[in-house]
Amino acid sequence: MPITIQAQFDSAVVEAHKDVFTRSYLEGRNTIIEFDMRKRDYQKEFGTTISWSRKTYRVDVHEFSTFHSPILYRFIVARGYYFDEKRRRIDFTPKIAEVSTHQHMSKSVIRLSCFLAVICGVRALVQFHRM
Repeated sequence: MPITIQAQFDSAVVEAHKDVFTRSYLEGRNTIIEFDMRKRDYQKEFGTTISWSRKTYRVDVHEFSTFHSPILYRFIVARGYYFDEKRRRIDFTPKIAEVSTHQHMSKSVIRLSCFLAVICGVRALVQFHRM
């Protein structure tokens, strides 16, 4: 009989997007942590009412982890727009912090990978010179 264990999870990505967190769930073997970028208080940031395109899309970023299931950060995004004081339409797309959509992993994992590469490389170099 399967047992579900709930545990609190925190990362740099979750910390940067707490205000737009919607839910977490399992999808196949992946743990999905979902954020809706339209929930952020852009009205406060831009000082005006924000409108959103009806068309949404998602950005999935895989995170390396030691958990049994891989973690996938899922960002729901839409193009937004507002009108400035001269009634000109200003379009924008919400920024996603602490992840790279090109590298498909968070900055903290990239930093850890570089750190381990340097440590392992230095250790291998020292061992090579001892021979």
